Amino acid sequence: MVLVGALAGPEAGAGAAVPPPPLVVHVRDANTEYFLPSIVTLRQGGTVDWDFEGLHTATDDTGMGLYDSGSIQGATFSYRFVAAGTYAVICTLHMSTMIGSVRVPVTVAPTTGKAGTHVTVTWSTVVAPAGFVYDVQRLRVGGTWTTWQNGVTARKGPFVPWRKGTYRFRARLRQISSGTAAAWSPTGSIVVG
Repeated sequence: MVLVGALAGPEAGAGAAVPPPPLVVHVRDANTEYFLPSIVTLRQGGTVDWDFEGLHTATDDTGMGLYDSGSIQGATFSYRFVAAGTYAVICTLHMSTMIGSVRVPVTVAPTTGKAGTHVTVTWSTVVAPAGFVYDVQRLRVGGTWTTWQNGVTARKGPFVPWRKGTYRFRARLRQISSGTAAAWSPTGSIVVG
């Protein structure tokens, strides 16, 4: 049996990248319960397949209620991660030992250029679904993390660097009603020479 879920939203449209094959996380039952691997990194739009050996759950632990496999055994549960962020996952039956995370980075294209280069920063494969928004931060050359896009529904945005150095971006998905959010994503960057 395979159970599948995904954060719903309008697709990116024609020309969007084909999602990579699912990344398998084994849910083991050998004296101590665990996710293997416990931390995974995948591209936006990538899918994690939790392959259950014993009776467990794969449950979103961000507070947004994105997915919950329910208690299952001998089956696979899949979830597609469309937006950049770091998403905590737990087994609700073994909360002290079965914890993990799914890391989805921001993408930046191009990754190198000169001052004035037109850059696209992408934080999701879909526009934000109803009830959700994206927050994006930028680390300026020689600076600190600052808000660049706050509470936006767009899936990407343009950026034009103004001086030499490395510009980094990170993003997260946020639920409007509760204010809960994924942790910040791994970064994407452009090096400006």
